[in-house]
Amino acid sequence: MEKSKRSKYGQFNTEVNECNFTIEELRKRFDLSGWVLEPSFGSGNFVSELKKTDLNIDCFEIDPEVFSSIDGANCFLGDFLLTDFDKQYDFIIGNPPYIELVYSYYDEDDKSKLRERFNFEKRGRINLVHLFMDKSFELLKDDGVLAYLLPSTILSSP
Repeated sequence: MEKSKRSKYGQFNTEVNECNFTIEELRKRFDLSGWVLEPSFGSGNFVSELKKTDLNIDCFEIDPEVFSSIDGANCFLGDFLLTDFDKQYDFIIGNPPYIELVYSYYDEDDKSKLRERFNFEKRGRINLVHLFMDKSFELLKDDGVLAYLLPSTILSSP
């Protein structure tokens, strides 16, 4: 029996109203222009709402069953964590996956690549959301903004 999407990918699709709220809060504080990255776009609700701004949009999705291109955005089927980037972003916005690495879809070879890439051996139990945050901070411009929907458990994470 195949794992459910939630347990395999840590997928929690974001409702449109949550996307709107997040983007409106950003709009109150920042000029929403430049480049934005949505690293795990899933159902595409964030991307659809971001299209209403002056942002240029790059977005990634790892799950081929839910991936579809969205007009007005550069959509990539691939793994955000294992992709090399040659640009930085003004904004990174989204709802990253919440699943511990040991229970995730990664095989041992990819887990080894992630361990080497993110050097997390002494950080305790690693959730993919930690790795998404690490990589996102690397990809933000110096004055860039990260806006992720996060579980409250992140507040007690090392």
